[in-house]
Amino acid sequence: MQDTQKNPNSYDDYTIAMVCAMSFEMSAGDPNIYVFGTLSGHNVVFVCLPGNQGKGSAATVATNLARTFLFIKWRFFVGIGGGVPTDKYDIRLGDVVVSMPDGQYGGVVQYDLGKDITDDFVLKGFLWPPPPRLRSAVEMMRLDHLISENKVDEFLSAML
Repeated sequence: MQDTQKNPNSYDDYTIAMVCAMSFEMSAGDPNIYVFGTLSGHNVVFVCLPGNQGKGSAATVATNLARTFLFIKWRFFVGIGGGVPTDKYDIRLGDVVVSMPDGQYGGVVQYDLGKDITDDFVLKGFLWPPPPRLRSAVEMMRLDHLISENKVDEFLSAML
């Protein structure tokens, strides 16, 4: 992603916001509160929570973003999450994970919305799923993965 120290655009030109829970998730050494850039042709603004994590902090940041950046269409909360790999879901450090509804659940399971019991986890609640347009994009990526040729050997050769 290309970033700049100064914002060359109007705030109205930004349509995507990335909210990070911790400063080290936002940048590789950039101390700015807001970081402006482009990602695949989209103007993107990054912002970090003000030192304390939680829903209250996230809500305050989201409210201030909405006041300043009037045309944000997508807000992504990005950061470190916990995952438990299984035979069906091989989750690894560094993977990008997008929540997707599964049956009656919205996709993201917040650990404190459940109860850990011996050999099981009883879910008490969940977060809302992503909007339909984003879920459609994920399904298109899944389809592309299923019908496209596996390029693992090509990527490994390029790395060696």
